[in-house]
Amino acid sequence: MDLFWLDERKRLMNGEVSSRAWTSSQRQDIIDGKNQHIMAKHFRVITLIVLLNIHT
Repeated sequence: MDLFWLDERKRLMNGEVSSRAWTSSQRQDIIDGKNQHIMAKHFRVITLIVLLNIHT
């Protein structure tokens, strides 16, 4: 997972296309290395999607 954030940070810093449609504050947090809360939110969304798929 750390490699993902390093690559994403590099893309954002170089003005390249990122892997996600980040908000401006999320982009800045990634550039600043503050990606822990972004990662936690991402995992909560994935968990919710998985749970919804299991129960449908």
